[in-house]
Amino acid sequence: PQACQPLKEMAAEKKEEAPELYKPKGEIKKIKSSVKNDELEVYVLGKASKAIFVFYDVFGWHNNPADAAAAKTATPKSNNTFEFFDKLYDALKGDFCIVMPNYLRTTPLSRNPDWSTFGTWWDTTGNIDNLLKEFNTVVLPYAEKELGVSAFLGVGQCWGGNICFKLAGTDNPKLLGVVGLHAARLAKSDFEGVKKPFVYVETKGDFNYAKEKMDEVVAKKDFCKQCKHIKCPDDDADRQHGFTSAGAKYRDAKWVSEKLQPVLNEVALFAQAVADKK
Repeated sequence: PQACQPLKEMAAEKKEEAPELYKPKGEIKKIKSSVKNDELEVYVLGKASKAIFVFYDVFGWHNNPADAAAAKTATPKSNNTFEFFDKLYDALKGDFCIVMPNYLRTTPLSRNPDWSTFGTWWDTTGNIDNLLKEFNTVVLPYAEKELGVSAFLGVGQCWGGNICFKLAGTDNPKLLGVVGLHAARLAKSDFEGVKKPFVYVETKGDFNYAKEKMDEVVAKKDFCKQCKHIKCPDDDADRQHGFTSAGAKYRDAKWVSEKLQPVLNEVALFAQAVADKK
């Protein structure tokens, strides 16, 4: 699919030597899921009454068993998603805790996927309605009871960004807003349906809906001044689809400073602004 072509290139890339894995700052909790009748792993960093609920990209926690079995030839596992949200926690100065459930368990898309079956994966394993059911009936009650969360933002990457826009179309009074980082396969209906402020960080090939029309749709919302569309410069080769997750260059200090930190700052400013307005 067009929306994930840059991810295809990242997943196909071969590397001679896997970099040392980043060590996340938080801890993994296990909670009972009544939706899937099993345990759900949840990464938690910090403790606060406001939370960032993470909806990761199609590669999840990079723990597809097939990838481990083909470790010598597969695109190396990374903890890029953990690292991004650890950095966001720092940018928010601990005012929000980070809550990242491993919704896909051991069935994220392979790092060397068969893209011809991607649409089927999206509709089945990656079914958004099923995921939101687990969020609303398992994850959110856990966070409210055990972590003391009373307000939250949804922040998602790629497929997770799409989920965030679906979430923004619901009526949860505790939802402050959402952030879509290179959100994939968004349609006009996703923007027409939002009921909460959002930030959309655009990259090339995210979706086919005309961006100027998206801005026109959002301009009609009574919260439009709280929304932000961070456009991608046509000549910016370093901001490809997946640049905060699978395609991130966290060992490159210059890239982090020039390409990633400004995005982290924008997300942090948005989070604080919508929290203050509530």
